[in-house]
Amino acid sequence: MKTKEFANKTIFISGAGSGIGAATALLFAKEGARLILVGRRKEKLEAIAAQAASEYGTITSIHSLDLNDTKSLRQLISNLPHLDVAINNAGIEGAVGDITQLTAEDYDLLMNTNVKGLWISMQEQIRWMRSHQKSGNIINISSIAGIRAFPESSLYVASKHAVIGMSQAVALEQISHGIRINIVSPGTVDTPMLSRLFANSLEALANSQPAKRLARPQEVAEAILWLASDKSSFMVGHNLVIDGGKSI
Repeated sequence: MKTKEFANKTIFISGAGSGIGAATALLFAKEGARLILVGRRKEKLEAIAAQAASEYGTITSIHSLDLNDTKSLRQLISNLPHLDVAINNAGIEGAVGDITQLTAEDYDLLMNTNVKGLWISMQEQIRWMRSHQKSGNIINISSIAGIRAFPESSLYVASKHAVIGMSQAVALEQISHGIRINIVSPGTVDTPMLSRLFANSLEALANSQPAKRLARPQEVAEAILWLASDKSSFMVGHNLVIDGGKSI
């Protein structure tokens, strides 16, 4: 029987309760990994953990916290018993609208979650990896909004540009320590976030794509799995865009 590459590996996934995070958790569970699932809604994490245990016998720990809770976030990561791969997927869409309608509070909430929360996560993950095993793999989830602009989305676009730039800078710092960092930037994926943003025009949005459909969360999860594997061992600081041709 072929040995699964992620058997006995520990995978940290934030934003694991739904969408891309949930699909990624189940895919790694199928590949034999142990899971550390982080998100704001405990009941959603419990449901994913239960499914992973039922279908694959996965050992999972769940942690309900907000990325803005800096103290708890640092404490959680620094006290992990194992950490092979970290997938920083958590984020919010934040406030949308003309820049004159947005507030400083809107800015702080979105940037603290999407940028500062990811920065702190990476900082603690890297500290753990460098002190415990001198190796590791980190994958940060950005968006097509990190490589192009959309009207009335200035805060979200800024945050996702920041994720890419920050990840690439840190990737260059850390590869000499045996830690690989890459980015995945999905386009329009059939997730609860997209449904909230385009509640009345989801079908039209799908038809506007070159591929004439939305991406499935599982398709993005497969790319994340590949970046986490040894098959992508020479990929460092790469931004892998999965958008059905939208950005061409």
